[in-house]
Amino acid sequence: MLSLKNIDFKGVKGINELKLTLSDSSINVLIGTNGIGKTKALEALYTLLIFTNTAFQEYGMSGKDVVFNECLIANEQLIRIVVVH
Repeated sequence: MLSLKNIDFKGVKGINELKLTLSDSSINVLIGTNGIGKTKALEALYTLLIFTNTAFQEYGMSGKDVVFNECLIANEQLIRIVVVH
């Protein structure tokens, strides 16, 4: 399980003190009203993971708006993030 607390992304408006817990054994879902910042938070987290992890794989599905990412965190936790646009 990955737990993030009090995360602020400089230069990203609308995300303050983000708290997020991701399970490594099930699907993680973000639910909220339009405009609340779900996509923005995932994009910021995605960017952070790209630049801070030693192992990173991205699988794009051509012709579809789905991106599947696997991120190895601390060399032991595999977190799967699915972004559907």
